[in-house]
Parts: sequence; C-alpha cells; structure tokens
Amino acid sequence: MNATPPARKDNEVPRIGLRFDMRWTGEGSNADRYRAALDMAEWADDHGFDYVRLNEHHASADSYLPSPLVMAGAVGARTRRLAVRVTVLLLPLHDPLRVAEDVAVADLISGGRLEVVLGAGYSPAEFEMFGKRLEDRAGDLESGIEVLRKAWTGEPFEYAGRQARVTPRPAQDAMKILLGGTTNAGARRAARLADGFEPTTEQAVEVYERERRRLGRENETEPARPVATSGVRFLHVAEDVEKAWHLIGPHAMRESNSYAQWVDKSRRTVAAYQHRASIEDVRASGTYLVVDPDQCVDYASSLGDNDVLEFHPLMGGLDPEVGWAGLRLFAERVQPRLRSTRRNGRS
Repeated sequence: MNATPPARKDNEVPRIGLRFDMRWTGEGSNADRYRAALDMAEWADDHGFDYVRLNEHHASADSYLPSPLVMAGAVGARTRRLAVRVTVLLLPLHDPLRVAEDVAVADLISGGRLEVVLGAGYSPAEFEMFGKRLEDRAGDLESGIEVLRKAWTGEPFEYAGRQARVTPRPAQDAMKILLGGTTNAGARRAARLADGFEPTTEQAVEVYERERRRLGRENETEPARPVATSGVRFLHVAEDVEKAWHLIGPHAMRESNSYAQWVDKSRRTVAAYQHRASIEDVRASGTYLVVDPDQCVDYASSLGDNDVLEFHPLMGGLDPEVGWAGLRLFAERVQPRLRSTRRNGRS
C-alpha cells in the first residue's frame, strides 16, 4: 500500500489538510481538546480533506504534542481515506526499534495511510531531557534510518550487537523514509539516504535536487515537496475578519513567540516564526491568514503546485469552537466554489 494520496488533477482544488500540535493554554479541559481534534479529523475525512498533519516537541510549558505516533494511531482509527502525516518525527530522541514498532502498528491501524517525515531536531532542552547529545543528532539520524529500513523487512537483524526483529510489519509494502530540514547538510543527507525530502527553504530544495542528480537517484527518489511555500502557516475563514482576529490574535502571537524562543536557543533562523511585539506585527507578517470566504477563494486560486490549504484549528490553544466555525464556513462557502471555479476553467 502507499500512504501518499493520488496527485490531484489540474481541474481539482489544491490539497487540503489539518494540522495539530495540541498546544494548550490551561483553559478548559485538555482531554476535551484531544477529543475535539479527533472529531475534526473525522469531519475532515468526510468533507474531502486530504491529510491530517501531526507535529512533535517535548518539555513544552503549553503541552505541545509529544507523542505524534500515538495520536496518528487514534486519527487512523477515526478516519477512512485521508493521509495521516507525522511531520516531523524527531528520530534522534528515540530508540529506533521502538519507533519502528510504533510506526508499524499505527500504519496497520490506518490501513496503510501513515506518512512519517523524520527530522534531526534542534532544541537543546529536548536533547538534554532524553539524555542525548545535540552534536550527535546527524549521526543518530543516519544510523536510525538504517535501523528502520532493516526493521520494516520483518526479518531478524543485528542492532547494537544484539539480535532484533520487528513484528508486525507495516501495512505498506515499502514504508517510505522521508526527511525534513532547512540546512544544506540536511538536503544532501536526504538526497543520499531518503526516499523524499520536505524542505522549508528554497535553497534546500535546490541543494537536494542538485545532489540527487549528482548521485544518479532521480528515478529512485521523489522530487522535493517544499513546506508552505506561500509562507502561510495558519488559515482561518470568517464572516467578520476583524472580529475573528480579536479572538485569534493573542494565540497567534503566543505561538510565534514560543517558536522564536526555541529557534533563538538553537541559533537557527526560521523566517516564519519571529518575535512579535504586537498582534498588528503578527498580522503584517503574512504567516497567519484570516480571510472571508471570497478572499479564501482568491487565495486558493493563487496557490502554486506545491502549496496546500492547511488549517490549524486549535492553534496556540485556540478555543475549539472558533476552529470549528472556520472549518464549517470553509466547507459551506468556499469548497463548492473552488470546485465550480476549477470546472469552469476560471482559475
């Protein structure tokens, strides 16, 4: 089986997805938020969405999702057709044998719809928490990839001087190894070791494509699939944009500043998430997009081949009812018009 959904035809709307990182401000019940996320995933499956994307981070004061494979199994059990994507799984933090087993079970639960994008990680606090050395992450990622490939054959192999065997196998006949990254070194690693690459910068795309050509792997690997090339990381549809921003703004500012703190400590640069002094700064950044139905149709029609319409309905601890309102309005007032526009050749 192949977890990647078929490519959309030219007359179809862009790929549409949900993203969850499960941040929580402490208001309401966290258990209710997890139930809301699963309800939203099931709803999205029934409304023609293409995927649900799950993130991973640890030791976060706002309860950022630490166990995306557990969540992936739950999403897979509640849905029937959409892809269940973990991006990224921080492989150097984990025992690769445990990861291989958890991926196999989650893939079986979903019937072969699981996609896992692996990453090296960057937060010093996370590596300290797991007793890992940040400077070892590249080597640990590469050795972990080798373990996963052997593990998913279902055959015995040697691991750290011991005999190991991972059963059951995933539902997919050949579970793909996908890598994410921002650096040139990560792009070259993906070209050498992975089946595909999800970069966050155009430079990483160029390095990856050049390197896989140099290695003669064009026919073995997938072209790069850039993440959010439009720059938009949050999308919400509302009848009254200003009123919606009043509700959404504090959560967007909190999220952007939280990511910026992590990035600062890792000495990395991520343009999408920077320190924002005000909600006006957040709006001006273009990272968070709140639009009315007409504006959403225009935005969707402007997207390139690698872009998606991705909703983050619980972003930064957002009230689930706000997220639900945006999703339902999109389904009622935007989706039908996108299909009609594409059918009539007006986009």
